[in-house]
Amino acid sequence: IVDMASRFTSNTRKEVLENILLQIDDGKLYVDATDLESRFSGHIEAGNKYRFSHDKGVGSICVSLGKLKKLLPLMEGIVDIHFQKKDDVFGMRIGEFFLEGENPDNFPVMMKKKGISFTVTNIANKLQFVGRALSTVSAMSTLCGICFDLKNNNLAGADGNRLHMVSLNEDAKLKRVDTLTIVPAKILSVGKYLTGNVMLIEDEKKEDQSTVFELAVPGCIQCCVTSQSIEGQYPHYQSVVPVDYKNKFVTRTDDIIPILRKALAHVGDDYRVVFVEFG
Repeated sequence: IVDMASRFTSNTRKEVLENILLQIDDGKLYVDATDLESRFSGHIEAGNKYRFSHDKGVGSICVSLGKLKKLLPLMEGIVDIHFQKKDDVFGMRIGEFFLEGENPDNFPVMMKKKGISFTVTNIANKLQFVGRALSTVSAMSTLCGICFDLKNNNLAGADGNRLHMVSLNEDAKLKRVDTLTIVPAKILSVGKYLTGNVMLIEDEKKEDQSTVFELAVPGCIQCCVTSQSIEGQYPHYQSVVPVDYKNKFVTRTDDIIPILRKALAHVGDDYRVVFVEFG
């Protein structure tokens, strides 16, 4: 769970974003990490591997992620984790070690809200596919993110030169929602853990949006990533998709794929385009 949280911390000048928030409640250890754009949260339960306790009034603490990751491989047997505060100094005792912490009140708070739930089938492979077309130019922020178009049931990625698009869900009877959101590309870092269960949260004016992705992480419970939507207008990507074709033909997949792979071997990384002419 700490390894997963490390993907969502920030290396900015705000030191609190380099830390993770740990909370102990009812025999559970809750972990939160954020870079203000995306946030990871989840928890593990005490059992035959862990024991959690804390001094009165010290149910949460912020600790250095880097230092904690160095200590964890040294743990053997049952790991005792205890939060304490002495002389206004927060600290965490983990096994035989002591890790100095910080006041958790400075950690960004996230309010839990309800939203629109939907399912993305085969989400890991679809995100990997559309992620290949994303822009890396920060000035084009909307093209650096992944478009979830619930109205047209599409998942899209584009960089201005190419467009990758797939269906969110192949169920034709799925209820459509008239909304679109752009999710930061950091969600790609946990693609293989996504279950496909997603929830979109937005205000009445659709100005403030966030998307919650459910994760299935071994040993962790109720893990999710909440991504703040990228502000801006996403290009009208459907205008470049042909709706009709002058000519159509049917060919064998085994015949055409090897030819395209040969062409791809000669394409540079800067502009991966293959021109095809059919006679």
